[in-house]
Amino acid sequence: MPYKSFGFTDHQLMIRDTIIRLMERELPPEKIDALEKASAYPEEAFRVLAEEGWLALPYPEELGGAAATYKDMAVFIEALAYVHPGITSAYMTTVIYGGMQLARNGNEWMRNELLPQLIQGRLKMAIAMSEPSGGSDLAQINTRAVSDGNDWVLSGQKVYITNAHVADRIVVAAKTDPDAGRHGMSLLLVDTKAAGVDIRPMDSLGRRTSLPNEIF
Repeated sequence: MPYKSFGFTDHQLMIRDTIIRLMERELPPEKIDALEKASAYPEEAFRVLAEEGWLALPYPEELGGAAATYKDMAVFIEALAYVHPGITSAYMTTVIYGGMQLARNGNEWMRNELLPQLIQGRLKMAIAMSEPSGGSDLAQINTRAVSDGNDWVLSGQKVYITNAHVADRIVVAAKTDPDAGRHGMSLLLVDTKAAGVDIRPMDSLGRRTSLPNEIF
């Protein structure tokens, strides 16, 4: 049996071959070069993934998803990365890092209103954990969230947050009870258009189609 098909189901081989063909069509080398030089998000390729139904891949069927297995997802993501890592980052930040939080931990409104928008390609997301003082070590984060009785008020800074500059919503890690250790940390969903949210793209040496950002 050829090594490229050994251990994979026919469905997984279909996923890999379909995605490679689709992304090679949407992201030929000259298009990737132009996007990289312009530090531009791969908007058209991402839109095609949405139109073809690939944004639904990891979610359960009852939420409008395709109930892909972990191995299905590994095959899919590897195929994306084979063509261009920038489209992989675009998919991961919205569908995996953001969307899976909606699917697994979100309330009814998030699952029934926001997740369908994401699957249709009308909602982009990012996740914000790293900070200047602690990197990705969540125990060291300083961002605070304090309830004012109606809403949570966030204060702090995040850094190296991939694709925050194109996101509509960001999942933000913050301390809601500083005295409770790891039990005092929460994930809050932030509208990037909310008053006081300041997102600043950062320069990078490579993979400029998925830029890191500072968030204040």
